[in-house]
Amino acid sequence: MIKIYFRNFDPLSRALIIGLGEKRAAFHKIEAPVFGADVDLLNIDPEGRTPILTDDMWGNGAIIREAMPAFEYLEDTIPSPHFFPGGPMERANVRVFCSEAIRDFAPLYQTLMEEKAHKILNRAGSPDMQKMRHLRDGAREFLEVTAARTAKGGFMIGGKFSLADIIIWAQLSLLDYFDLVSWDLNYEGKQFYSGLKQRPAFRAVLVDTVAGINPPPHYRNLDF
Repeated sequence: MIKIYFRNFDPLSRALIIGLGEKRAAFHKIEAPVFGADVDLLNIDPEGRTPILTDDMWGNGAIIREAMPAFEYLEDTIPSPHFFPGGPMERANVRVFCSEAIRDFAPLYQTLMEEKAHKILNRAGSPDMQKMRHLRDGAREFLEVTAARTAKGGFMIGGKFSLADIIIWAQLSLLDYFDLVSWDLNYEGKQFYSGLKQRPAFRAVLVDTVAGINPPPHYRNLDF
C-alpha cells in the first residue's frame, strides 16, 4: 500500500495526491499539521517535510522524502498515464517546466501562508492589505498565463498531459481554496479550471479542509 504524508496547504502535497489519482493508484493519506510536525511525520522524516511517499511493496518498504523523486518513482512503477510523455527532449522540457513552476510559485505561496494561513490559525492579527493586493494580483496573473498556455492544446506543454499540468493544477487549487481568484474576470481560465475539477483524480484534494479555514462555497462545486 502506498501512503502519502501531506499538508493540505502544501501545493506539492496536492500535486502528489492528484498524480496518484491520475495513475489510479490505491493509496492512504496521512495529514500533517499545517505548521510544525506531529510524531507520525517526524518518525518518517526528522525534518518534518511533506509530501512524503512510502510504499511497502519492496520488503522493508520505500520512503521517498521529496516530491520530484516521488513522481519519478510513480512513473517507473505505474507507467500509465505518463507524467513525462514523448521523447527525451519533451521529457526534459516537462522537468524544466516543473522546476520553474515550483520556483516561480514560491513567493506567492510564502505570502499566502504568512498573510492568510498563519495569521488565521495563530490569531496573529489581520492580513497586510498591501500584501493581499499583491497576492490577488499575482493570482490573477497566474491564471492569465495558465489560460494562455492551455488555449490551443488544452495542456501546459505540447498538447499532452504531463506532470506540468498536475503541478499547475495543484497550485491553482490552493489559490482557489483561499478564494484569491476572480473567476468572472477570466472566462477561459474558469472553463479550464472547471474542466479540471471534474477529473476524478482532482476530487481527492477537494474533500480535505483545515479546521478554522474553510474554502468558499464554489470550491467543491464541479460546475461553478
